[in-house]
Amino acid sequence: MTQHTAKTRVRWWMAIAGVCAVLAVGAGVMTAGVGMPRLPPSIRVDAPDVLRVSDASGATAELRLINGVSPTVDPRVSDLDRIDEESYTAAEVPVDADIGFLMPGEEPPASRQVRGQGVDESGELGDMYDPLASYVLIDDGEGTVLPEETDLDGDRTAAKGSASLVVEVDDPAVSRLFPGYNRTVREESGAEAEAPAWDVQFDLAAAHEQGRTNLPLPLGWYASPFAKGLDAAAPWLLGGFILATLLALALARWESVSGRRSAEAGAAETD
Repeated sequence: MTQHTAKTRVRWWMAIAGVCAVLAVGAGVMTAGVGMPRLPPSIRVDAPDVLRVSDASGATAELRLINGVSPTVDPRVSDLDRIDEESYTAAEVPVDADIGFLMPGEEPPASRQVRGQGVDESGELGDMYDPLASYVLIDDGEGTVLPEETDLDGDRTAAKGSASLVVEVDDPAVSRLFPGYNRTVREESGAEAEAPAWDVQFDLAAAHEQGRTNLPLPLGWYASPFAKGLDAAAPWLLGGFILATLLALALARWESVSGRRSAEAGAAETD
């Protein structure tokens, strides 16, 4: 082996070690979760503190977010099997006839927007719905914008059973309004006893497009089999690229030593 050949091989092994080191850094970043489809403890939408609602006549009402609690998808999921990236918002927002909040053992109304399927906290795969935020009426003018009724205790409450009613809301991510479980949310809100409450559905796809969710990556990436496979493989890739880097450095060292010894042997024979 000539000294020139040895130096060439050393350069090749050093180049391979450099590439493997770069790939190891990339695999380390993926192992840390950067760019990987890892869900936060809950998928959240940033909801405004106050919503303004208006009807066709121009009458307006204001709703206040109860306790400032941002809405999350229902139920909480630890893994996504499928997610719908389409937005279903419109200029006119329907006011639903049914309560939209999901109670244990009850079926949600058909108008609740299914956003996908995921594994819930019990480990079961099931439907995941767009988030609901609880709001309380704080300014209703003449009380004609949103339907209401009087309950058995004589208190004003959001009316149920309304049909074909639509309103405009000053938030482009709102997709539907539902009557709330009024007594419960009134107690939590600190509002006056007669204030009706409403559950506001936010379109996850629309909110995500507006940068108002805690998901930094495209929605489809969180349910992508390729992305999940890459996430699972990242620690193995990291280990493999580290070993490959060390092996290439060792071979470069071996080639360098071998080349030097060959050169020294050739010089001795010449002498």
